[in-house]
Amino acid sequence: MEQSGLTEEESQIVDELAQGIKQLEESWFNKTSELKSYLISPVHDAAAKGNVEGLKRIIGEGTPIDSRDAALNTPLHWSSGAGHLEAVKWLVQSKADLSLQNLLGDTALHRAVWRDQTAVVAYLVEQGIDLAALNKQGHKAIDLVRENVEIGALLQSHDSAYQEAFTHINQEADGLGDYDISNDTGEGSDGEDSE
Repeated sequence: MEQSGLTEEESQIVDELAQGIKQLEESWFNKTSELKSYLISPVHDAAAKGNVEGLKRIIGEGTPIDSRDAALNTPLHWSSGAGHLEAVKWLVQSKADLSLQNLLGDTALHRAVWRDQTAVVAYLVEQGIDLAALNKQGHKAIDLVRENVEIGALLQSHDSAYQEAFTHINQEADGLGDYDISNDTGEGSDGEDSE
């Protein structure tokens, strides 16, 4: 029997293809919905978007402020990495735990440094986040600084290990006397040979 110019066999093939496509779409929809709920929850979505009102509502309804996603990121990780300073401030003021690490061992500071979020880095440092925390690769947040010298300088100025190293270097340099680098004869600024 022919329909719309198709033979019965062709019509059957079209029906089978349509049924297969429908099953594939349903399967894809179910997997996508499953992944969405697994990878990111409403609180993490609000944090990633900097939606402070959404955070207030969701956390106010009982979702823990330090809820973890599948990668163990907290809302603070999401807001910090995305550079949403107001969301970060609200989370910290609401007692989000600054020390929590995700599956990679990164704190919110690691995330903010890696994503070049200068204002967030400054705020987290001001709030006393641990600058010495190591991720699973053995890196402190300062080790993740790429090209942002402002972040590097900010972290160095607050990191006691760097301050101690610079103090030691300066003390050693003080013992060298005044050396005039513009004078290439090897003589100190007092005219005597410095060797």
